[in-house]
Order: sequence, then structure tokens, then C-alpha cells
Amino acid sequence: MSGIVGIVQLDGAPVDRELLERMTGSLAARGPDAQQTWGRGGVGFGHTLLRTTWESSGESQPLTLDGQTWIVADCRVDARDELLRALADRGCAAETDAPDPELILRAYTVWGEACLDRLLGDFSFAIWDEGHRTLVCARDHFGVKPFFYVHVDRTFIVSNDLNCLRLHPSVPTSSMRWRSRRRRHPGGSGWVRLHLVLEHGDSGRRWRRTREGAVPPVPAHERSDLEGLDAEV
Repeated sequence: MSGIVGIVQLDGAPVDRELLERMTGSLAARGPDAQQTWGRGGVGFGHTLLRTTWESSGESQPLTLDGQTWIVADCRVDARDELLRALADRGCAAETDAPDPELILRAYTVWGEACLDRLLGDFSFAIWDEGHRTLVCARDHFGVKPFFYVHVDRTFIVSNDLNCLRLHPSVPTSSMRWRSRRRRHPGGSGWVRLHLVLEHGDSGRRWRRTREGAVPPVPAHERSDLEGLDAEV
């Protein structure tokens, strides 16, 4: 399991690179094979890599294909051949040995948020789209990969590790209760997964929670982590 962290300063203030490096370093146990960070202005990503597939031998994150759209991901993409064919049909051919994060990023480039309809496997990721000033976050349909976020004042932070989030000085860990990315569906007994989009620009900031779909209940060990703190994000 690789480690991911992302910081977005909603007021445009530059991300503290030393803090980003420290938060990324805290994820070393999740990804002992490589560690990298990227930052531009008020956005910063960090990643620690655990190589688990032969395609990941050449993997490097945070990843961009055009210098404008960046991804950090902990992922394993299934049905790669089908996804590669669908991308090629849209004029976005990728090498057969392309790392999984590259396939997700190419899918986002072609289909935008609708790329989730094309993705199979286990994943949690964050994509920063500079052109649209948008952060897109998602996890796999069954919630196999962990994903947490916190919005405090002018700072938005994501990670797949709670202890990493707690390292940010804006996060008052003594008075927070973390909410799972899954909740009861109001119309039934199942659970839903939430796909989160943060848009901000000259006209202000807007949240969208979309892409609901049935998933299993929150595992007991995750519930205990989430319920162990005392105030709501």
C-alpha cells in the first residue's frame, strides 16, 4: 500500500514545503521504495511508493502528463486491457506497461469525472486539475483503499493515513471526530461511497459530493479509528 498526501491552500498561500516533506516522510512505512513531493503555489502532493506489480517498476509519483494535471494514488487497476482499448478508441493511446496511476490520469483527461465509470480495481487518489482549479478525490467502489480528508479554515488536506493528517498544525487533533467517506443511504439499508470535488477560483469555492454507489458497511477497525476523536470536521 503506497502513501498519499495532498494539501490545498484555499486562500492561495504557498504550501509549506518543509511541512509537506515531513507529512510525506510519515508515510514511509506504507511506501518504502520511493518518496517524492510536488508543489506549485497553494497546492502540494506527496507520495511514498510500494511496488506491487511489474508495471510499477517504472512508476513515479506525484505524476503529470502535461504539467497541468497531477495525481497521487494508491491503486491497482483491474481490466487494464479493456481500459487501454477504450483510451485508444478516444485517441489517447498508452503503453501496455503504463503504470496504473498513468492510466487513471489518462482516463481523467479523456472522460473527466466520468472516468470513475471506467475504473475497476482498488484505488484512492487525488487529482489536481490546474486548468479548472479543481481537486478531484475518489476511492474504489468497495472502499478497499482508505481515504480521509479534513477542511480546516483555509486549508484542505487529504491522505490515506490518519496519522499523516494529524501532523498538519491546522488540525486540532484533540477535538476532532473523523467521518468516514461512507454513510447510510437515505432511501435504503445499503451504504454509499462519496466522490468529492473541490472547485475554487475567482468566483469562490464550491463543494460537490457525487457518484454515489452501494458499498459494504464500514469495517469495525475503521469505525473505531473514526469514532475515537471528539468533534466533527
